Amino acid sequence: MNKLIFVALGFLLNLSFIGVVNAASFDCSKAGTPFEKTICANPTLSSLDEQMASAYSAAKSASSNPDQLKADQIAWIKGARSCGTDALCIENTYRNRMTELSPRQAAVSAPVAEQPMPHPNQNIETPVASNSYVANSQAPSNTSGGSGFLWVIAIAVIGGLVFFLKKKGSSSGSSGASVQEKKEGGASFLKAMVNTSEMNRWKEETFHTQAKQDAKNDKVIKDIALKANPGMSEAAYDAMKAAEVAAKQAKKQEELDMKAADIAHWEGIAAGTIPAGTPPPSQVAYEALPLEVRLQMEANKDAMLIARHNAEQARQHNARVDKTVNDLRNAEIFNTGQAEYLRQELEALKAKK
Repeated sequence: MNKLIFVALGFLLNLSFIGVVNAASFDCSKAGTPFEKTICANPTLSSLDEQMASAYSAAKSASSNPDQLKADQIAWIKGARSCGTDALCIENTYRNRMTELSPRQAAVSAPVAEQPMPHPNQNIETPVASNSYVANSQAPSNTSGGSGFLWVIAIAVIGGLVFFLKKKGSSSGSSGASVQEKKEGGASFLKAMVNTSEMNRWKEETFHTQAKQDAKNDKVIKDIALKANPGMSEAAYDAMKAAEVAAKQAKKQEELDMKAADIAHWEGIAAGTIPAGTPPPSQVAYEALPLEVRLQMEANKDAMLIARHNAEQARQHNARVDKTVNDLRNAEIFNTGQAEYLRQELEALKAKK
């Protein structure tokens, strides 16, 4: 019984869509480029391609300079093909171009003259339409084999079939839905567990890989130091490295303690327990240092600022070089006439570096 229902449903759908053709404006069987194949494989893009053809034809027939419009359309096609197989890029490109074409058509189209209202007793004669579309729309539609009649039958039969299937499956649908939800929930939970386990495993492998690389680097540095200092033993080198690590940790802890003391100082000023204007502990400690040490610290700070500034300048320069290279490539592809200027600018940037 179900097979007969679905066969009838398929027959009615095929009957309803008789006469529907591929919406692309070109023969999809001859599509050769990835751009054309993407349009043929996507119903939305195929429809946009046909709309583009209609919009261009209308704009060309209404344009006062069809040669320039044709040249613009060819340039647009070259740019659109650069989207390749990116469906979203193709769709946006088509919609933007049709938006550009629509004002041209509207600008040259003459306004429709308003027809006077006929007198109530006047005999109205229906003029014969010269446009085939208007003539077809005014033609009588009382034939029993029209497409509208087929659509009415198809919709009625499909509605009845859908109602019958819903009523038949309502009794067993609730229990089946709960079992299906449990299955999907369990599958989602297992999938999340697998993803979490996979992420933890990846983190652990990355940590071990980095640790191995650090150990290898430390061994290379150790071998170089022992060769440069023949009188130093491995134990002395290990003790020196341990002292360096301990000093770094102590300095980091000292910075954290100083930061916590400063926070407590400002909170005390806000609460009124510390007089306003009292310098924070970090400033007191800095001013207690010898002048030579403070000067060296300021020099190191300035050197760090200069290094950061130079690094930022180099980054901006490299970004300008990359942008110029990309602009030059586009100029050579689309022949915009700026290729020579961009080559000179690229050479100047490379020379400045």
